[in-house]
Amino acid sequence: MINFDDILAAKTRIEKHIVKTPLLRISALDEILGCQVYLKPENFQQTGSFKIRGASNRLLALTAEEKSKGVICASSGNHAQGVACAAKILGIDAIIVVPTNCNPTKLAGIKSYGATVLLEGTLSSEREAKVVEIAKAEGRTVVPPYDDDYVRAGQGTLGIEIMEDEPAMDCIVVPVGGGGLISGVATAVKEINPNIKVIGAEPLGAARYTLSRKNNKPSYLDKVETIADGTRTDHANDNSYIMIEKLVDELVCASDLYIRKALKEVVYSAKLVAEPSSVLGIAAVLEGTCKVNKSDKVCFVLSGGNNDLELLAEILKENHETKTKIADKLKELDITLPPFNNAAANYSPAMRTGNMVITAGQTTRYAGAMQHTGHVTADNIDEGYKAAKLCALNCLGILDALAGGLDNISKIVKVTGFVNCGPDFTKHASVLDGATDLLQSLFGDNGRAARSTVGVISLPGNSMCEVEMFVELHDGKLAKI
Repeated sequence: MINFDDILAAKTRIEKHIVKTPLLRISALDEILGCQVYLKPENFQQTGSFKIRGASNRLLALTAEEKSKGVICASSGNHAQGVACAAKILGIDAIIVVPTNCNPTKLAGIKSYGATVLLEGTLSSEREAKVVEIAKAEGRTVVPPYDDDYVRAGQGTLGIEIMEDEPAMDCIVVPVGGGGLISGVATAVKEINPNIKVIGAEPLGAARYTLSRKNNKPSYLDKVETIADGTRTDHANDNSYIMIEKLVDELVCASDLYIRKALKEVVYSAKLVAEPSSVLGIAAVLEGTCKVNKSDKVCFVLSGGNNDLELLAEILKENHETKTKIADKLKELDITLPPFNNAAANYSPAMRTGNMVITAGQTTRYAGAMQHTGHVTADNIDEGYKAAKLCALNCLGILDALAGGLDNISKIVKVTGFVNCGPDFTKHASVLDGATDLLQSLFGDNGRAARSTVGVISLPGNSMCEVEMFVELHDGKLAKI
């Protein structure tokens, strides 16, 4: 097990061989994630990930005899590049064993450093067995991706840098693969500030340590299935498990759907290119499995940026197409959505169950003042129509803010209108057309909702109308609820 002194020694040992990555304050993500967002972009490292830290520390500690016999490691890609790069700098022969489904970008990077590459299976246990076999036959030193104290200490230097740049950090969210990164970071930051919260984020399709915590022992997964290729290990490491249980406050999971969403948010809002494994913490917050507070300073470690470029292009193209669809229609109709919570500010904005979401009833409040007030009568049906349209726009403003964009709406299921028509209940039904016509113009057939209209004696602020919507989302997610 490592301690803080090991990490300090590693920091001195490797500082000439790594980049001290900046701590970036990204306020553009504050509203989206619900906290004060900081990013630690390890994609700025020479090899594109944090792995160069641990690999360099391990190789720099080798004896002359060990260096002469060479090194070997098993890795899904980023550790392999770290070892290959450090070996090239130090003049050490290296063999790298990678999975048969290795990220093409990472595979090309490994080969570029001159290391010998062997492809072996898809499970980490298969690669590890091959490494043991070759190391025994050739006398090579194994450089584990996480189960090594020099490696853990090297990764922990990242935690020291975060606390040097922002001593008042409240929480650090770290991607979890084999557990070496979070073990090192937690050791470092908890020594500096025992009250800081450390959260580990795993992919739902490879949640080794979440399962192990539940089972109270290191556990194996039956299968590993996630786009977060840097975390594809099928079991919890014994030593990492002990350190995680001791130092990590919480473990959370993110599905591939939200990993994709998080990757997009980092590109569009932070203007950074990160790989799927590195955005696990952001994905967990978007999915609602990781809870943060608005006032908290939260650092999300971006562990790397070595993307499969075809996958990245697919994700970003998909995002671009959906981002512009409703926006183009709004522009074509010369419509500007009201700001979030423009209307009934005293209400909870929306509630959800699974994929189904209902907005609170929204009135004709706009820019702090009531529009279209009074009773609807036979003489002012047109104004009532405009009132219903404004109410619907207020509902859409809420959904746009909370659901991550209107393109996340799959279908408008039902629209209910409450019409302020006083004692005359005969002329109110057509008023709701103002809302439903708007929705059909924006969402097409998916905007053809069931509808009901209720006549009432009065409404808050003497609004002519109040509208609530029942909608279905593509993924059942409201970012802020």
